[in-house]
Amino acid sequence: MVCQKEKLRVLLEIAKQHRSQIDLLYVSGGQGLNSGQLSRKVGIEDILKGIPCQFHIDPDNIIPEAIIDFSFENNTDLLVMLRLKHPLLERLFSKSLIRD
Repeated sequence: MVCQKEKLRVLLEIAKQHRSQIDLLYVSGGQGLNSGQLSRKVGIEDILKGIPCQFHIDPDNIIPEAIIDFSFENNTDLLVMLRLKHPLLERLFSKSLIRD
């Protein structure tokens, strides 16, 4: 998780400076998290320790619509998309949505 923490460093600094909450969205495609994904979720929570964060699972939408719906429903001020290499977020941050 060291590389992932480095990728999140700037976001963590912004969140700390502005006392912001970080919301993480996972579009599950009708499935819940499996044991490996739950384990990685705990790792992400460890990286975000000390910063208010909340995980959201959208079981019904496809990725672009889920992002748009979530942004409007939660009055999102800043949307950050990172390509992290673990299954929990790989569907959300696929190459079709962002580039390396």
